[in-house]
Amino acid sequence: SRTVDCPRTEPATPPTSVPAPVTCADVKAHVRAMDLLTTPIRPSGQGWALTTCPLHDDHNPSLAVNPRTGDVKCLAGCAAGRWLDAIGLYAALHSCTTQTALRDLAPYALTGR
Repeated sequence: SRTVDCPRTEPATPPTSVPAPVTCADVKAHVRAMDLLTTPIRPSGQGWALTTCPLHDDHNPSLAVNPRTGDVKCLAGCAAGRWLDAIGLYAALHSCTTQTALRDLAPYALTGR
């Protein structure tokens, strides 16, 4: 019988800090759409707030903000009039996919911002 001589190698050392995959729920738990806004947000009554919409040339505040959830919705019709969370707003602002938005926002979820 013939034996094969295999070189001895040390077992691979696992990386010390491999982050777990970040989910949409992780990002939503730590980043609110209103956190991405750079314009002042003003209360408008009944628990809502308004600011100018960063998705179009807005001179009158038309972006509704839900301070409880942090979600936003353009009352002028941007983003098909949908409520947007942080991932949706980031994707719309940067003209990117949801996957790219999730990847770019993941560090904020990992740091627990």
